[in-house]
Amino acid sequence: MIFIFFGLLLFLSCQGPGNSEGDNQDTHPPLDLSEWDSLQNIIYDDPQYFLDHAQEIINDTEGYSSFPEISEEYIWAKINMAYTLLTTDGQARLAAALYEEAISYNQKHDILSKQEVATYIYKPLGNCYTILADYEKAQKFILNGIEDSSDESTKISLRNNLGISLVYNDKYKEAIRTVKKNLNAASSTSNPLDEALSFNILSDAYYKDGHIDSASLYNRKAVSLFSDNTLRGDTLVWYCSSLEMQAHLRHQEGKTKEATQSAKESLRLLEMEFPDSRNREKAKVSNMLASLSPGNASLELYRKSIELLLKQNPGATFIPDYTFTTALLGIAGYYEDAQIDSSINYYSAAIENDFRTQQLITSKASHQYNNHWNKEIVDKALQLITSRHAQASKKEKTELAKSAMWLTELSKGRQLINEINRSKAWADEENKELAGTLKEIQQLHGEITQTNTDQERREITKSIEQALLQANLQEGYLKRIFETPEKDIFFENLQGNEYLYLSIFEHLDSTYTISSLQGDQVSLSRIGEKQFLKKVEDFKSTYFTSSPKAYNNNPAAYQKQAEYLLAHLAPQLKDKHFTAFVSPDGAINGLPFDALIKGGHFLAEKIDFAYINSFIVLDILRPTPRTSSLAILYKEKYEAPFMDLPFVKEEVMQLGKQYSTIKYGPEKQNIENISELFTKGTAIHIAAHTSIDPDKPPTLELSESISTDALQYYSISSPLIFLASCNTSSGEILSSEGIASLNRSFLSKGVPSVISTYWYANDQVMQALTAGFYKKLSESRNPISALASNKRDYLKNASAMMRNPWYWANINYHGVENSVLVKE
Repeated sequence: MIFIFFGLLLFLSCQGPGNSEGDNQDTHPPLDLSEWDSLQNIIYDDPQYFLDHAQEIINDTEGYSSFPEISEEYIWAKINMAYTLLTTDGQARLAAALYEEAISYNQKHDILSKQEVATYIYKPLGNCYTILADYEKAQKFILNGIEDSSDESTKISLRNNLGISLVYNDKYKEAIRTVKKNLNAASSTSNPLDEALSFNILSDAYYKDGHIDSASLYNRKAVSLFSDNTLRGDTLVWYCSSLEMQAHLRHQEGKTKEATQSAKESLRLLEMEFPDSRNREKAKVSNMLASLSPGNASLELYRKSIELLLKQNPGATFIPDYTFTTALLGIAGYYEDAQIDSSINYYSAAIENDFRTQQLITSKASHQYNNHWNKEIVDKALQLITSRHAQASKKEKTELAKSAMWLTELSKGRQLINEINRSKAWADEENKELAGTLKEIQQLHGEITQTNTDQERREITKSIEQALLQANLQEGYLKRIFETPEKDIFFENLQGNEYLYLSIFEHLDSTYTISSLQGDQVSLSRIGEKQFLKKVEDFKSTYFTSSPKAYNNNPAAYQKQAEYLLAHLAPQLKDKHFTAFVSPDGAINGLPFDALIKGGHFLAEKIDFAYINSFIVLDILRPTPRTSSLAILYKEKYEAPFMDLPFVKEEVMQLGKQYSTIKYGPEKQNIENISELFTKGTAIHIAAHTSIDPDKPPTLELSESISTDALQYYSISSPLIFLASCNTSSGEILSSEGIASLNRSFLSKGVPSVISTYWYANDQVMQALTAGFYKKLSESRNPISALASNKRDYLKNASAMMRNPWYWANINYHGVENSVLVKE
């Protein structure tokens, strides 16, 4: 859970800029320092004016970045602006963007020492990332600071920061080990408040890890040490966080009255010391106090939290901050019993705010962590919606079903959407530094696939991590504003055709909520049978693994199970030809819907299926019609443990006869050629092995192996990729993200159409379906209908045995509607 229990660490101090001789080789016109001095006066002496006009002043300072004679003043101004935004106004995103720019500027101009960077940038930057819940990135930057710092007091502060990030990340034991190092080192420093803060972090870690006695011991030590010292500014915030933890512990003991007193004292001190600032800290304590308070008092405190955060963001409806989300959830919970419609509305607002907040995260592990938390919220919201739906009028049922679909789709594919948006930014050809770093990462991933020793692998992994941090700085992600989806526009786009949109949510108890839309018809249903998930998994493992025997031995048993699954997943399916987009979840990932049966017929015989991680992606990927040559990446001969692929040679030859092809055989499959191919904008056909190993990411086994991890750092502009190799839709099922497969990796790069396989089937059938697909594509230019029409032709002509879906249902389409013509 991401509920924040204590005040965020904020560290003093950002000292004023020092003197530097600088670089006197100035190629610019003479610098008028009067305007620059005026900006500095605002930044240092008038923080309220700066906060009221922050973006304008930040933009004004940018014009002075290229003047070497004020380079030192410039970098300190950036640091101080970031510090003010973070400490006074809680603006973590904007502050982090400024700190990132300061690091990049220092790398170019070499102004600050390693110690200064560790103290004045890495330390608060780690805090920013922790506030944004990008824990993985926070921890890496803080560790860099610890490594670069030679000052023990700074290391203590950084370890405290690291401990906080680890606690929020549910890594309690690691947090305890980290912070206890401070207790051994504290005797060499003269600041008892750092030690008090360490006690408080230990208390929080032990509390969340279930060791209440240890949590109480360290909380008593923290409160006592804080109470014995004069506190102001940040140190008072730390003390208030210890009072907040004291409230949690007292509540744990059943002492609600005493717990409330502790929380109230924390809030009183913050309001007294910071009447016009630190609203985020006050909002967090207000949320905590609300959780302890009964009835209307609770509601008013959650509303107070929202008002505090809106005060520092005038005109905003959503605030990308988990403190704001927590307050919305608190109000949703308050209304659950008496006003279910209000509760649903607040849950909806919380989920929308949570979506916006999570889009600020860039690290994979942090996305997965947040996905788990988000799933709990959506789970509860959908339970309320389906309960209300059962008692609703016809008009209300329509709106409730639409809300269910909207919230379900907002909950899925968040990391994928983030990656698509970042890929668009990475394609910016003007950012040469970023392009160079991404190429370095590609090469390092290539090296790691070739190494045979653990030591080399660890060294390369460390180099990759450092290069990734550099890429994060160079891309300036937090400065970019990406469009966020809007519910009304979302449904306008979906209702503009007669396609079926089937949205599936897997609940934490293994039940399912299904919402569907086709034209103006929207429906909502619930699969309450908890064994349904196991039946889906058994169906997939029985009929769609390594052999066609299970179907051949008893086709009637297959039909019975296939009809049963369909009756639950799509009970209102129309008996006519149309296109269906399926957004699966959990165990439903990897289920071939076209192999399900209705009225004795496979759905493939009438319906064109496409799969997508979230319908939100349909609004983000909007490809234009393309005419393209076909590039073929292929490899026929392999060494053990892989078998040769004898069909590949024939497949390449046949495609070459029919279409304008560019062939990339094994001798051309180096990183440089592949990277260049990916940016050419051509359709790509890949015929090669894919390795699936539980300990490694899925990897495309060309002459130069390319893993899903490596693919993330390529720029890919292809309109269509056909992965004719086996298992290219296979991999680990990620929470709310689909399958960690090769096809998902290509989608994450903005490729609108990816055809791939769930399991290895028959070479001859695969080759026939491949050739037939391109023929159909020439006729329709629509890859969704081309694949589906090709399957229908196959089924019309296949024998009873070869109609077994094991042979043909492994090939599937992931992506959006697209128009592609491959040149003949």
